[in-house]
Parts: sequence; structure tokens; C-alpha cells
Amino acid sequence: MTSASFSNVPDEPECDECARAYQIAQTTVRTCESFLNSFMQVRKDRNAQGTPTDNEQDLLRAMLVFACSGLDSMIKQLIKDALPKVIDQNEGAEVSFRSFIERKISKDQKLNFEVMALSLTSKSPREQTLKRFIDELTQDSLQSKDQVFQITSVFDIPSTTISTTPNDLRDVFLVRNRIIHELDINFSGTNRKRVPRRRDDMVKHVNLIFKTAKTVLAEVDKRCKAQKS
Repeated sequence: MTSASFSNVPDEPECDECARAYQIAQTTVRTCESFLNSFMQVRKDRNAQGTPTDNEQDLLRAMLVFACSGLDSMIKQLIKDALPKVIDQNEGAEVSFRSFIERKISKDQKLNFEVMALSLTSKSPREQTLKRFIDELTQDSLQSKDQVFQITSVFDIPSTTISTTPNDLRDVFLVRNRIIHELDINFSGTNRKRVPRRRDDMVKHVNLIFKTAKTVLAEVDKRCKAQKS
């Protein structure tokens, strides 16, 4: 997969279990390119030279929000489609998933009872328990780099593999959250009452999200192909 506007976009995987996640990644990249192209066209049409207007910056904000949503959706699709096979193929993933279950059960008595009931009554306890925890893993949106690291750890992917610049990834999510939850409003601003967003900065943020998506997809694809030792 190539992009005229962004670098490090996800590559097409080999395993069928990663195919739908890749489609999500493709759609995300195309939509972000559309936002960026619209931003550039609006600027060109009015022969703009200075600081982008608030409306123009909203296109950049939407681009970043959509990129983060795409990463979220892609990872959740991988959990639904690929995690069962990865657990079967990869001992490290099996251990990571078991640890995740143990932590969840120890903190949630109701969940503990549900898992116990599944184990006692289901014809396929492991399959039903796995399905229950896949639902658990995919119910919340990813709003921080720590959440990304935690949810990808069930695939036995180290956080250092996901991102070599975790502080940069943290900062991207801080920008995303400020846009989502505070609308980028800054009441202390002098000329404008919103946090200014520069094109180059926002493109850099989106590129980091795409790089993260590319790494996650490639690592899951690799684990789907690996044979359990």
C-alpha cells in the first residue's frame, strides 16, 4: 500500500486473519488523504499565505482524529479475527493472554463468576472464555499509548516494538484527546480561542499513527504465520 501524502502506511499482510484489519487501514489512509487534500485545495483556492483559518485547521483536526480512530478499529479487528490463531500459534501470546485473564478476574468478581459458569456449563469452555475476553478487550476505545501497549501485549508484542518513540506517541494521543474532549478551545488565547494546529505538525502526528498501525499489523501477521514450538 502506498500513499502520496503519508509515509509508513501499513503493508498488505499475508494471512487471511489480517485481511479485514488491512481494509480498515486502507480506508483510514484514504480518508486522511482526503482531509489533507481538502485542506490544501481550500488554501489554494483563496491563495492563502498566512496562518490557516479555524475552519481550515478543523480539516487537520479531523484528519488526526480519523487516523486515531482507524488505529483503534484496526487493532480491534485484529483481536477479533487473528488473536485466536495467534494464541494457538505463539506460546508467548498464550501466556500473555492467560496473564490478562488472571488480572481481569482478580479485579472483577462478577467476571470471575461468569468465567466459572462458562467453564462448568459450556461444551467448549476455552472457546467461549476466549470469546468473552475478546469482547472485553474490544469494548473500550484506545485513547492513550498505554492502552495501545496494553491491548497489543496480548499478541506478545513488546511495547518497544510497537513504538521506539513512546513519548511522541503519548503526545499524539494528548492532541487527539484535547480535540475530542475539549474541541481545542483555549480561552486564554489572544487572537483566537482555539489551540493552533500547523499542517506539518498534524501530518507528522498522523504519520506516527500510521507507523504504529503498520508495525502492529506486520507483527500480528508474522505471529499468525509462525508455528508454535
